[in-house]
Amino acid sequence: MKKIELLVAICTLLLSSCAKENKPDITVDIHGALKNIMHKGDLSAKINLNDLSGQEHLYALGAVADLKGEVLVLDGKPFISSVEYRSLQLDTTFNQSATLLVSSSVPSWSSLRIPNHVKSTEELEKYVEEQAAQLGIDVEKPFPFRIKGIAEYVDWHVIDWLDGDTVHSHQKHVNSGLHGTKYNEELEVLGFYSRHHHRIFTHHTTNMHMHFLSANGYLAGHADDLRLGSGMVLYLPNITADQQQDVEFEEAKPIENLSANLVGSWVSTFQVIEHDTTAIDGTFRINFKEDGSFSSLYKPDNHKTGHWKAGTNSFRLFMKATDEFEILELTDSSMVTKLRYNGNSDILYSFKRRGES
Repeated sequence: MKKIELLVAICTLLLSSCAKENKPDITVDIHGALKNIMHKGDLSAKINLNDLSGQEHLYALGAVADLKGEVLVLDGKPFISSVEYRSLQLDTTFNQSATLLVSSSVPSWSSLRIPNHVKSTEELEKYVEEQAAQLGIDVEKPFPFRIKGIAEYVDWHVIDWLDGDTVHSHQKHVNSGLHGTKYNEELEVLGFYSRHHHRIFTHHTTNMHMHFLSANGYLAGHADDLRLGSGMVLYLPNITADQQQDVEFEEAKPIENLSANLVGSWVSTFQVIEHDTTAIDGTFRINFKEDGSFSSLYKPDNHKTGHWKAGTNSFRLFMKATDEFEILELTDSSMVTKLRYNGNSDILYSFKRRGES
């Protein structure tokens, strides 16, 4: 009993250390405007990208000056796509100017798995706003977001505007350069959301502007439409007071022989959610097998199987989606873990080996 009380105290202290305090604003910088491109034909450079090259944790998207390509910057690394002789070119330097650019520096992100029923761009837009609001982000102001995973498809283009053409439309922009559809492609998507920037950096029919990079690095461009695959992950700016601590599980000290120590059956003893401790004896069970497979049971009606993999201080359960548990304490007979849930909450579980008292 004393051990459980001690573990509850540890878990509560850890949750308290992550509590939200003062929330800094998310700053989004905007150079240029879609309405000036579409209605005035203003394709001139509004910013030299070299001016941003030293900015830490920079995320940006936009259009190259004269509409000669697409701009994407992920954590300070540029991916400038353009078209030469009907072939895609990808430049990873800042040696370009932009006629439209939306940017923000984000040192830390919160992550959550997107439910499988969220598929379309319209459903994604609603989901992004809902989750941002739950995290405390002011959805009346613009903010960036990211998505990672395998998309069912992405409709894309890289603009290559004809010099001297003064009649603009979205479809002409798409058709001017390279465009197409990629299926079952692993992507990292960067988007900016705003209710109040139609014709500035979003078109009038949407609150989002999205660019993407394929996981293999061979394709980057503007995402015209996106249908999400299962298990994709949404990242939103972490606006907690500790901006330096990203939502990752690899910061703890390595645990020796972790894989061997996990093999076997574990049953839950209690959970802690936002300081609320609940006894859940036997409600959550995981059986780690030596061949790398696992089976789990959470309450009578939620049985899952898949494969598992141990990191240096965490383990992952691979199913249709992936759950990752950081291990806070591990002995021969007990284990305390932390699961990141719904982007901003940590669920802490205490387990004991099956058969242990």
